[in-house]
Amino acid sequence: RNKGSAVVAPILLEGRVWGELYATRLSGQLAFTEEDCQLAEVLSAVLASGIAQAERFSQVEHLVYSDPLTGLANRRAVDLALERALVEYQVSGDPVSVVMADVNGLKFANDNEGHQAGDRLIRSCADAISQATGNVARALAGRIGGDEFVVVGIGEPIDADEIEGRLCSSLAEHAERPASWNPSL
Repeated sequence: RNKGSAVVAPILLEGRVWGELYATRLSGQLAFTEEDCQLAEVLSAVLASGIAQAERFSQVEHLVYSDPLTGLANRRAVDLALERALVEYQVSGDPVSVVMADVNGLKFANDNEGHQAGDRLIRSCADAISQATGNVARALAGRIGGDEFVVVGIGEPIDADEIEGRLCSSLAEHAERPASWNPSL
């Protein structure tokens, strides 16, 4: 491949090889020197530092904008999505849809079956709303309160009846729930 010399330096992240910095010179060019190798090691350390910082930022962002129990967007993320959607509506005229779901019966499950059962039900509701909205382009599903869920959509109007039907079907089929739970929306 007409390469005369190469220098390779590992990019180490948390003691593991994340990738490598790889540079070559063509045949006939000066070969890499020991100083070039040291520079490559320094550059790979700088890259590793930047990558580690980006990953930490991503983790912090996930903590700030995700509901810890369900993994759905939290109220802060939903509020920001709605603000952006309304700005986009003012600029482009794309419709904004908001579908709210307040699942009744979760307090009954918590009180009668325990908080672990209630948490399982909330996660089941989150899974169901994710399944119900997963194919809706530009939609964000979130949990904004104990048993309150929301979907914010931009562009194509969201059919609330369809989302409700899909959510109820998904809950009926997949929800891990105590026998005493009788949910409604």
